[in-house]
Amino acid sequence: NPYVYARFVDLPGFGYAKVAKSLKASWNKNLTGYLEKRVNLQVFVHLIDARHTDLEIDKNVDEFVKHIKRGDQIIINAFTKIDKLNSSELQKLKREYPDGIFVSNLCFGTMSFGGNADIETSKSMFKLCRDTGINFFDTAMAYQGGTSEIYLGRALKELAKREDVVIATKYTPRTVEQIQRG
Repeated sequence: NPYVYARFVDLPGFGYAKVAKSLKASWNKNLTGYLEKRVNLQVFVHLIDARHTDLEIDKNVDEFVKHIKRGDQIIINAFTKIDKLNSSELQKLKREYPDGIFVSNLCFGTMSFGGNADIETSKSMFKLCRDTGINFFDTAMAYQGGTSEIYLGRALKELAKREDVVIATKYTPRTVEQIQRG
């Protein structure tokens, strides 16, 4: 099937919700049932602030998810705000969590790549982002008739390692003519 359907669910009860303990207990009961009974759930993405990896709340989430996880499910630790770390802190984190995903606090949109920004300008903008710690880029097939994705790919190939960059893209099943017409 060429169309993949995915849904991301932000779960209440963890994090910093300031609600009554009785409401939080109700959320936790419902949450556990939701997670245990949904056979279509395949991936848990645990967002962790890269500056504070030893928080009790994250240890609790990790323990909880490992406890309820089935054999066909995976857990991904996604570390946010990596642009707030210095180089040695980031390298240490990557050694401690070799399977983690590391995401900057800022996401750079590449809609101008191939429009107002030619290939060389696009590569310069990409390099500036990387030099300042930004590793999260947004693009889409619909941006500049697909040129945004092409230019981002060229910049990535020349200026970074693929495993060090996070790319968000969107697929729109339309022809080039439809995209150009809006």
